[in-house]
Amino acid sequence: MHQPPGFRHPQYPEHVCLLKKSLYGLKQAPCA
Repeated sequence: MHQPPGFRHPQYPEHVCLLKKSLYGLKQAPCA
């Protein structure tokens, strides 16, 4: 799932941004 630095999807830049936010949220969430 790791993308290279500066990766930008030409068609879904906002979607990629939201995806990164969701991934950061999962990383911050405690493991149950």
